[in-house]
Amino acid sequence: MGMSYKNRLLFCSLILICLIGATSLFAPDTSVTSRADWTYPSGFDPHGGHIDRLTMVVYPSNATSRALQDLEANNIYAYDDNVPLSSIDELVMQSNIEVNTEQGTGLLLFSFRNWFPANISGYRRALAYALDKYVVCERSTDGYALPIDGVIPLANSTYSYESQITEYFYSKEIVKANASLEACGFRDLDGDGWREYDANNNSLWDADIDVDDGSWAHDFLWLPIYVWLGDDPAFHAAEILVEGMAECGLHGAVIEWDPYTYTEWPPEKAWCSMWNGPISEEPNFLYLLHTGSYTSQYLDYSNPEYDVNVTLMYGASTKLEVRDWAWNCSQILLQDMPIIPCYNDVITQAYWTDLWEGYVNMLGVNRLGNNPWTFTHLRLKDEAGGPFGPYPTEYLCALTEGMDSTNIRVSSSRYADRVFMNVYSRLWQMDPLTWEEVPDLAYDWMIEPTEPSGDIRLGQKFTFHLYENVTWHDGTLFTAQDVAFSFNHIWKGMSSWEGGFYTTDPVDNIYRIDTPDDYTVVIYTNQTGYLEFYKGTHHYILPKHIWEQHLWNGTDSLMDWEPSTPQDLVGTGPFRWVNRVPGSYIVLDRHYNWHFTVDQSLRTPMIPWTLYIFISLGIIIVLIQIGILGYLLNKRRASKTKHQYNQKKGDA
Repeated sequence: MGMSYKNRLLFCSLILICLIGATSLFAPDTSVTSRADWTYPSGFDPHGGHIDRLTMVVYPSNATSRALQDLEANNIYAYDDNVPLSSIDELVMQSNIEVNTEQGTGLLLFSFRNWFPANISGYRRALAYALDKYVVCERSTDGYALPIDGVIPLANSTYSYESQITEYFYSKEIVKANASLEACGFRDLDGDGWREYDANNNSLWDADIDVDDGSWAHDFLWLPIYVWLGDDPAFHAAEILVEGMAECGLHGAVIEWDPYTYTEWPPEKAWCSMWNGPISEEPNFLYLLHTGSYTSQYLDYSNPEYDVNVTLMYGASTKLEVRDWAWNCSQILLQDMPIIPCYNDVITQAYWTDLWEGYVNMLGVNRLGNNPWTFTHLRLKDEAGGPFGPYPTEYLCALTEGMDSTNIRVSSSRYADRVFMNVYSRLWQMDPLTWEEVPDLAYDWMIEPTEPSGDIRLGQKFTFHLYENVTWHDGTLFTAQDVAFSFNHIWKGMSSWEGGFYTTDPVDNIYRIDTPDDYTVVIYTNQTGYLEFYKGTHHYILPKHIWEQHLWNGTDSLMDWEPSTPQDLVGTGPFRWVNRVPGSYIVLDRHYNWHFTVDQSLRTPMIPWTLYIFISLGIIIVLIQIGILGYLLNKRRASKTKHQYNQKKGDA
């Protein structure tokens, strides 16, 4: 006996639901994309992307203890700012937490002006002998620093001259300080315990010739040291220098400079100024030190030999040549002491290793949030279900200061840059193990010299060939027009002080950008040398179709725009913007179509989103069918009952 119409309808509906569900199981997984091919010099695999969600929990500076408590409780997996020394021993005792200490890129420097008495090399060398840098490290940083004599941070290992120095100035040596002062004419001529300047070098006091420092009324010889108001490490270091000067018979004074009261820096009468802050990644620091808008802070100094070496460093065509000339510059600065470096900071971080592996220790950059490689290579260990783990995998880390702005054109925060480096991409990146240039948005490039001809100037041109499988987070194709727009309208003409402190440097040497096709960019610069390639092309690329909407509204409005939605904060990086609650957290989700993504065919099976939709539709269909079937069965039962009733009535 065949099935009734109603039963056939129900059976076919169930078969249809099963077919739809089975089809959805084989639906393409958007997390599987083709891999970009490249052989890296160090053998380091650039491909990654194992974390589905990256959440940065913001802990204010006064909530360090709460952040460390969350770390110990495994509520967050990493604390990538300086761990307090008082907490290190407690963290080290936990076998699943690794504490890592690395040299940072922050420096404390005394920078001398070219005025008497600081314009005399022997005087400056005496101050270097009188300064106890070990005491500075302890008093100014609670031990979070290493004494340094070279002007290049230790983390910039390629260019640091520290290992080549033959005489170090780490400890206070008053005997050598006094000898240096005597040799260059600073002597106590009247026996009052304070040195005068013996201008005619006869070791006798000549009132009309020599400079007296026996009274504060005579301000020719005492050294005012200007420190930014509120900069406690610099203030303590200046105090320690003044203490050492007093032991040598020299007057000194620490003066806090308020940037909100005085607009000029350094102040007009500053013989010596302090600078305390982070330095750009290598080799951009060479630009910051020797030229550009930071020069007045670092260096008011030149001599013919130094100037020649700086010029040769800028024009050197290879990294090795740049290093050699940079070492020469450092040697000259060490001899003449126009700068006295005090210390190089150190960064102590802590992170969980029981479930997670893949932390990338990038040369010269901190291991965790400060490099673009860690979050793309972090993965769950095999015993935790790795490398991808059950869907979704989320990594939580501390961000000890919130973003100052979501506008990368405006931001000057290294904490904001930790977010930007995961959202945006550059034309190329630095290999974490060798500091060699490796692909990012461009898979290949060529550097060629240019000769004056027509519109072409003496300099270089950089030809970049772009990957063709790159998409912005909103699905728009990435093209050469995005690159040209970013350089011409975002970074061009921007000074280092005008935001972007951690994201870019000026690109004013670029005078022309051609886009012969959608995946080729030719950049022309009027300067030569390896450093120009680094400085001129290592910048975040932003989406033209988003940013051009905010470029001109009668006036340039980029500096006033604060992106706030995922539709605004679109990049090509490994993570896409999801949400931000200022002062609380920032959420980034994995960009499944990132052009360097790994093949996830071995990933723990997860239910595709399409299956959720079809299951829901199936349930609705089943409920409707059950309702129809119930209605028909009830109607049939009622009809049968009525028929039986009529039959019994007829029989009666």
